[in-house]
Amino acid sequence: MGESPGMKGIRIIHGMKNLLWEIYAVLFAACFLIPLTVFLKSNYPELNSAVVIKSCIYSLIIAIVTGLFIWLLCRKLFVRLKDMQKLCRMVWNSRFFFTDTVNTPNMMTDKKEIKRKIAYFPKIYYKRDKKHIKVTIALDGSKFQRNFTELAETLEQMFFCDVVETQIKDGFIQYILLHDIQRDRLTIDNVIPKKYNIPLMKNLEWDIVRTPHALIVGGTGGGKTYLIFCIIEALLKMKAEIVVCDIKQADLAELAEVMPNVTYKEGGIVSAIRRATQEMMERYEYLRSLPNYTMGKDFSYYNLPPKFIIVDEYVALLEKMKKSADKNGKADRESFENCVSQIVLMGRQAGVFLILATQRPDAQYLSGNIRDQLGARISLGQMSTDGYKMTFGQVDKSFVNPTERGMGYIYLDGTTRNVRKFVSPYVPPDHNFKEHIAQLYGREEQTEAVTVEAEGEEIC
Repeated sequence: MGESPGMKGIRIIHGMKNLLWEIYAVLFAACFLIPLTVFLKSNYPELNSAVVIKSCIYSLIIAIVTGLFIWLLCRKLFVRLKDMQKLCRMVWNSRFFFTDTVNTPNMMTDKKEIKRKIAYFPKIYYKRDKKHIKVTIALDGSKFQRNFTELAETLEQMFFCDVVETQIKDGFIQYILLHDIQRDRLTIDNVIPKKYNIPLMKNLEWDIVRTPHALIVGGTGGGKTYLIFCIIEALLKMKAEIVVCDIKQADLAELAEVMPNVTYKEGGIVSAIRRATQEMMERYEYLRSLPNYTMGKDFSYYNLPPKFIIVDEYVALLEKMKKSADKNGKADRESFENCVSQIVLMGRQAGVFLILATQRPDAQYLSGNIRDQLGARISLGQMSTDGYKMTFGQVDKSFVNPTERGMGYIYLDGTTRNVRKFVSPYVPPDHNFKEHIAQLYGREEQTEAVTVEAEGEEIC
């Protein structure tokens, strides 16, 4: 961030507190007084009250029309001026400045006149482009320095934008806010993986090697299922192996008609997780047996295809297991959770990954040691404060429930420094997921399904 002041943006000065109104006043006065003067001068010989009133009305109309034209023509400029005024008022209202008392002589009396002079006003720079607002503040060691490093939530609420990145460098802190998230939205046809990177938005990719495992949270109508379908298509394009588990036998269970390894029964899901754990251990043995085995390298180094286990309605699955345990006095839940824990802790290097999806991230069923290992976390639709906290942990973020389907928040460990707003890829109404997934498998929808319903041998 070693930029010149001009590159940082426009310096906010203390006189910008009423910047917008001052500019409006000057423009209106100019647009009103100039034509009024012309009218009065041209009608000066027969000047009377009627002429004056008529001239005032004409001038007022011209001022309003001209003002609207200027506003439409320079609307983006006025948006920037309003933002700068907001920043200046934030400094004034938060008292982030110092004043000195100055005694000046008064020619009329022997008493000196007391005036206040701004002794310190923080160096704040403002810059705006098509997608971002950048607010850069000098960290000059003043008593307000801690306040300047904790402005993310305040700026989000001021600009109704999302802080996507915070940088501290060369004595400055820079907040980068995204003000037009729709510009970054992809369509599902653009979700084409590049090696092990899945594009989720423009300039935002999920690197499965760097950020293993995922948690997707969303209530009914939030767009969670569509996002999972988008990810499945991307994973198939990546040539990944996929196992789909859907205990509620909803939309994902229908994929059993067009792809293998789809299960929706409790026993089959438990068996699938156990087999994935066993395969993970076998992959480790295989990698160590390779002649080019190198310590510390992961599956991508050896071009081993990744394997994904997608578990939809994860909390509902564990609740069902709990009821089964209460009813039968015996359950696979402890073994199942042990396998899940092993995969999230050890799966990355072997290329075995979990995607857990749920409507609510209940702490009773999604323990902290598992959640913390899920590098990609996405929330869609409306959630409670506790829901956001369970999904993203304790973060300095003011969450606002989205009203549009497919919108929410995302955090990619190692990629996004902060929790940021997210909009899932747009899916046209005529897009048929089953047909596309069938084509990616090179088979028709009528292909006989291969489901995973065997109990399997317990290894966890």
